[in-house]
Amino acid sequence: MSNAEVTSLIRVENVDTHYDSLKVLHNISFEVQPRAITVIMGVSGCGKSTLLKLLIGLKKPTAGNIFIDGKNLVNMNRRELDAFRKRIGVLFQGGALFNSMTVGENIAVPLRVHTKLSEETIRIMTQLKLEMVGLAGFEDFMPSQLSGGMKKRAGLARALAMDPEILFFDEPSSGLDPITSAGLDNLILKLKSAFGMTIVVVTHELESAFAIADQMIVMDKGEILAQGTPEEVKKSTNERVIQFLNREPEEKYSKDSQFLETLIGKI
Repeated sequence: MSNAEVTSLIRVENVDTHYDSLKVLHNISFEVQPRAITVIMGVSGCGKSTLLKLLIGLKKPTAGNIFIDGKNLVNMNRRELDAFRKRIGVLFQGGALFNSMTVGENIAVPLRVHTKLSEETIRIMTQLKLEMVGLAGFEDFMPSQLSGGMKKRAGLARALAMDPEILFFDEPSSGLDPITSAGLDNLILKLKSAFGMTIVVVTHELESAFAIADQMIVMDKGEILAQGTPEEVKKSTNERVIQFLNREPEEKYSKDSQFLETLIGKI
């Protein structure tokens, strides 16, 4: 494939994935455009977190290909994977901070591992990243001293430490109150507009998804049921997509007696 043919930054083609004998992703195909926000959403257990692991190179698919700028992530060797990971930042659920380190030390980890910058330069860059996420002055705090929303922002500052081209978010709004969640949504939008970042967000939070997405991918049971702009997804005629967007409960749990029988194993 020539560079002239590459229009998307990420292209996923016919990906299948298994955990032992269990197939968790089925023929997944989509593209991620540069400098846009792509939201992957669906109910818990639909396969979106597994897909995220594939996109950041933590797991390889059973079949199919994942192209980054036309280069196949699936076939990359260790050196090529390391180079790719320097181009990306990842905000994991809960922030995934090291509890034994200060906030500043957490953010400095990628810089110390992947660069030969002086400690003074690392200190300055750490302060700049904290300022970007609204945590200026918190570099000496321990993670235990931060609220849930502040931990997410500190985790984001660490994800931004290497000035990534692609930023991945795993359930960024999970566990946050509506006001804090809205603040994080605004921060994601600012990162796209101010720095031209390509952003991929995995979430089940509908309000956040529609607030930030340029493109949406709706998954269920390891398959893509709908994809397109938010307006296109809203017009989907797929019954499962409609159920998800309307927040309708599973019919088999609609009656208390049925739910109780399910819990005790009679169904």
